[in-house]
Amino acid sequence: MGLIIFLLLSIGFVLLIRSSQKRTKSPPLPTEKPLSVTRPLPPPPPPSTFPSTLQPKTPEEDPPERFSFEKAGLLPERSSPAEYADRQDSDAWESLYEFAPERRLEIELEIDYRDRNGQDTTRRIRLKRFACNDSLSDAALMAHCYLRGGFRSFRASNVQRCVDTETGEIIRDLPQYLLDTYASSPSGLLEIMWEKYGDELAALIYIGKLDGRLMRKEKDVIISYMLNRFADSNLGEVDLLEELKAVDVLSKNQFARCLGRLATSNDLDRSAFIETVETILATKKAKSAAEEEVVPYIRKRLGLSK
Repeated sequence: MGLIIFLLLSIGFVLLIRSSQKRTKSPPLPTEKPLSVTRPLPPPPPPSTFPSTLQPKTPEEDPPERFSFEKAGLLPERSSPAEYADRQDSDAWESLYEFAPERRLEIELEIDYRDRNGQDTTRRIRLKRFACNDSLSDAALMAHCYLRGGFRSFRASNVQRCVDTETGEIIRDLPQYLLDTYASSPSGLLEIMWEKYGDELAALIYIGKLDGRLMRKEKDVIISYMLNRFADSNLGEVDLLEELKAVDVLSKNQFARCLGRLATSNDLDRSAFIETVETILATKKAKSAAEEEVVPYIRKRLGLSK
């Protein structure tokens, strides 16, 4: 009996010790995770938070529009989109730094052209500007090319054959032909006019703009004077009117130097020039102090009495 009691007490004591160990045992440490170098971006807001007008569209809803040469205005007149798409722009661009000055001239030409890589093409071009070298042995042509549907530059020395499409003339000396054609064009005639009568025209524009404006009546007086001075040309009133819009006005010092050159000119009709100045001033309703003083000043510089 005593032995049984001893065994029961021993078993109870062992169970008590194990239960106490379970209560005091510390929990296992959590496994450390490696630090992230980049911080994660916040999630985007749900689509419902965007206004309906800003909702992104899927490709199925709004497919991107394909580029159209026709809509972009890059097709030549006689080409279809399919024909243009079959062409390859393999032009070798020319270096044209040695040519100057540039002159404006619009004519259509048909050329057989051999580029610097030896590639031959036949093209119809609309010339916009050109420039010759000093010896007139070569020229640079800046033109719209109907074959490529865009702006291109060409060397006259690389042109194997050239025809003026308007007249049908076969051009043998292209640089000289361009200069001759330019000389009879409105741009060429204006350049010649400035070379011959530039001081007269610049002085009249200065006088007309003494009040800060050049009105149509004043322009008409200046145009009439210049057409009489340049009567042997085909220059028209419209050409001169457009030229007056683009002319920069002289400064006071430039005007004084301009009158100094006119005072030594043997070609100037001084009486007609003074009469034109007075006609310009007569178109104004009220004269400023500068406008009152300009006629006596011009008479004095040109050596004319009152």
